[in-house]
Amino acid sequence: MFSSPGKKILVLLIVITGIPVVSFLLWSISPKKEMEILIVNKTASSASRSEHKALFWILRHHRIARSNGKLYNHKRDYYGFMPMRPYRDRHFEIKGIRVSDIDSLAGHYDMAWFVDNHGVSFNDWYGDPSSGLQTRLIDGGLNQGDYAFIDEMLKRDKLVIAEFNFFANPTSDLVRRKAEELFEIYWSGWSGMWYDNLAAGNPDIPSWLVNAYAEHNDRDWNYSKPGIVLYSHDLNVVVLEKDTHLDIEVPLLVTGPEYAAEYGVADVVHFPYKFDISYAADPGKVVSSYLLGVNREGKRLLESHNIPVRFPASIANPGNRQVHFLAGNYSDYEQCLFLSVFRGIRSLDFLLYRDAVGDRGEFFRTWYYPYVSKVISDYYESIHNTGL
Repeated sequence: MFSSPGKKILVLLIVITGIPVVSFLLWSISPKKEMEILIVNKTASSASRSEHKALFWILRHHRIARSNGKLYNHKRDYYGFMPMRPYRDRHFEIKGIRVSDIDSLAGHYDMAWFVDNHGVSFNDWYGDPSSGLQTRLIDGGLNQGDYAFIDEMLKRDKLVIAEFNFFANPTSDLVRRKAEELFEIYWSGWSGMWYDNLAAGNPDIPSWLVNAYAEHNDRDWNYSKPGIVLYSHDLNVVVLEKDTHLDIEVPLLVTGPEYAAEYGVADVVHFPYKFDISYAADPGKVVSSYLLGVNREGKRLLESHNIPVRFPASIANPGNRQVHFLAGNYSDYEQCLFLSVFRGIRSLDFLLYRDAVGDRGEFFRTWYYPYVSKVISDYYESIHNTGL
């Protein structure tokens, strides 16, 4: 017989082990939702595929499956750059959209998601990515096949989601202009990134940025605090440093009350990562915006380069088409896919994600997860007449 303390310990152990088991069982018996999604990621150069893990976490958590009933696998169920085993041998496969397959692909897939078109260079894959050397591209950029496929999907009134680096280099000028006109969204030519330490010795800051800054500004890179680096298609570089140019060191993602209620997202959350600066032909379609917390000196610096303080972060249904444009590297977030198989796991968000300036967990919890879930749920309901 157990003593009274022993019984309490046993009950506690049963509760601790029982809750995850019940949570998993509830997840596993919930019905799958079949929807064919063509996911394109031309920058998935890591074995973990962290570049799109956040998206696959949501798909798995909601039990969204392919038409064969299998849940989406983040290591194989996408188009683009695919590292192959054994990874030490540096083998890869490139799965692209061929023009000859566009009709069949557009007929088969329910929606498409272009995660990241930045691509993988020779040095990224075979050399030392931290060196920042710009070398020959292996795969990257929006191409004519991609554009023709997107055009056909939209003609069939199917959902297309475009994310980070959709318009930016290395996409050719011709394809970019056609995609901009199709989406009624226009890239400014500028992109940006937040860094927790702007010192030139920071391995996260590529050497080409430092060199380009020195060349365009005729001065050395002499920064050490956190801040934001903006760079243009012609390698002009602008640095916004905390205190010197910024009252708020990290970009804020701001959503008005109407859209915040519609998508269930936070009205303000920091976004400490990569973003693009683009414009919407119809400002009313802008769901969320970036706000750079510049001081007077920072505003003066931005104005000298015609860079806005506020610009779109998310644009919904421009031109009344089935399009969502996300102007940031949102899906690139290292997630534990194991946790996606527990029903109600989001009730523990306060334990799983840190509300720290440089941590993207708060962004995932309060903006990315609810926004993506809402968009996919609404679309699934529209084509299956049911919700997630």
